[in-house]
Amino acid sequence: MKKFIAANFKMHEPDLRAWAKFKPTSGAEVVMFPSFLHIPLFSGRKDTILGAQDVFWENLRSGGAYTGEVSAQMLKNFGVKYALIGHSERRALGDTNEIVGKKLKTALASGLKVILCVGEGEDVRKKGITSAKNFVRAQMKSALFGVKKKFLKDIIVAYEPIWAIGTGRTDKPADAIAMADFIRSLLSVSPTGGPVRVIYGGSVTAKNAKKFISQKGIDGALVGGASLDPKEFAKIISSVK
Repeated sequence: MKKFIAANFKMHEPDLRAWAKFKPTSGAEVVMFPSFLHIPLFSGRKDTILGAQDVFWENLRSGGAYTGEVSAQMLKNFGVKYALIGHSERRALGDTNEIVGKKLKTALASGLKVILCVGEGEDVRKKGITSAKNFVRAQMKSALFGVKKKFLKDIIVAYEPIWAIGTGRTDKPADAIAMADFIRSLLSVSPTGGPVRVIYGGSVTAKNAKKFISQKGIDGALVGGASLDPKEFAKIISSVK
C-alpha cells in the first residue's frame, strides 16, 4: 500500500505559479486540501488528488437554508475525493465529537473518502500515554458510532497531537507508532472491511518527515505549514521510499 501524504493549506492563499510547476517525485498517494475558494484552481490535476478541508453534515442536492456551508455533493461536482473532518482547529471553532460524527457519516454516505483527525492536548499528554489513548478512544468512539464496517476502507485516521500542531514540536516516533497501533486496535477491521491507514500530523517538515513516514506503523503524513511551499512539500514526498 502506498504511503499517503496530504497537504492542508488551511486559510492560506497558495502561490498558483509555483504550484503549477509542482510534480510529485515518488510513488506516494498525494492529496491537496486547499480552501473551498481555491478548490476549482486545483481541480483536474492528474498527479494529485483533491480534498476539502471540511464538509457540512447535511447533503441536500437541491440546496438548503445553511448559509456559509458546503455540501458533499457540491464538493464532488468539483472533483473532490476526500474530506478532512475533525481537525483540531475546526474542533476549537465549535465542532464537537457529535458534529464530527455527523459530518463523517454524511461524507461517507455521499461517496467521499475521509481523513478523520484525532489527537490530545498538552494537558492530557502530560498525564502520560495512557491518558492520551483514553482521550483518542473517546474521539474515535463518538465519530465512528453507527458507521458500517464496509465504510472503514474509506477512512484514514490522522493522529495529530494538538500540542505539536504549528508549534515546531513533534511527537517521538515510538510514541506516534504506539498511538497508530492503538487506533488500529480500536477499529478491529475484518478482512472484508479492508485495511485502515493511520497517518501522523503535527509540525511535519522536510527535516523530520522521514523519521515518521519511514516507520512501518505510520502510513503517511498530514502536513500543515510546510505544505505551503511546493519545494518544501516535494522534499517531504521524496522522503517516501
